[in-house]
Amino acid sequence: MLKDKQIVLCCRSKTGFTAVYMEWIRNYLKERFGALATLMEPGELKKADFSQCDLLIYGGGLYAGKINGLDEVKKRIKGFPKTQVILFATGLSQGRPEELERVWKANLKAREMQRFYVFYFRGGFNFDRLDRGDRLLMRLMKKKLERESGLSSEGKEMLAAFEKPVDFTNREALGPLTELLEKMDQGL
Repeated sequence: MLKDKQIVLCCRSKTGFTAVYMEWIRNYLKERFGALATLMEPGELKKADFSQCDLLIYGGGLYAGKINGLDEVKKRIKGFPKTQVILFATGLSQGRPEELERVWKANLKAREMQRFYVFYFRGGFNFDRLDRGDRLLMRLMKKKLERESGLSSEGKEMLAAFEKPVDFTNREALGPLTELLEKMDQGL
């Protein structure tokens, strides 16, 4: 049963969309199973002892195809093979299967794919919440998009988001992850 498990939650959220999903997951664990998960800041992972951790749920935003903070998580849990890992990424894209396949392959080795349960949730984009460095990178991306001919609908959506923030977070998107938690609670 999940309420008897040591569960650690951690996310790296630059603009807040990943944190929204993590808070929904935390509330679900508490309300559905009575599980009190430990919420860690990304910087705390370096000192964390995962020897007693049964389940780690980590979320990170997608930036240029990489999941923010995932490399640190992989380093920390390497020595704790009994810790189950749920990984979720968030991003502006709609998350088409071929895109997600590239994301998972770029971020996880084959043996990690066998260990990690992976999910993608659509987040959003708010230019004003970015730090200076990320704003600079995004301005360069905007210029690149503006020069492209035959821009895809996602490209057009991205350009529009520079002017008006978008938020696609959706609690119902957690369905597959909550189904997995139900199975874990039943010991499957």
